[in-house]
Amino acid sequence: AEEGEVVVRIYQDNRRKRGSKAFTPKLTRPKDEGWWLVLGWEEGDELLALKRIAVRRQQTSATLSFLAPEQPGPAALRLMVVSDCYLGLDAATSLQVALLDPAKAPAPKEA
Repeated sequence: AEEGEVVVRIYQDNRRKRGSKAFTPKLTRPKDEGWWLVLGWEEGDELLALKRIAVRRQQTSATLSFLAPEQPGPAALRLMVVSDCYLGLDAATSLQVALLDPAKAPAPKEA
């Protein structure tokens, strides 16, 4: 198995003047909004990657690394963005990716 990567860019609209602080009236101190990126197979119940991020600006990006199967070809993944502050403010999307043969894969781009 080889390591695979998925790069996720999060864009947050409707930013408030108070920045990334969550509305938490029952907590004694301010809490920053946080998000969990959860990556898994579309079919099945296997978790591939989990990462917590904070969106402090209008946008942010994160790289999720996971162990990819050795067989190249198409794969269906599921990406979920889960709020750690607000119930029901979650999103999920299906991703169709191509798993490449490591010997034939292009060199990674430098950022």
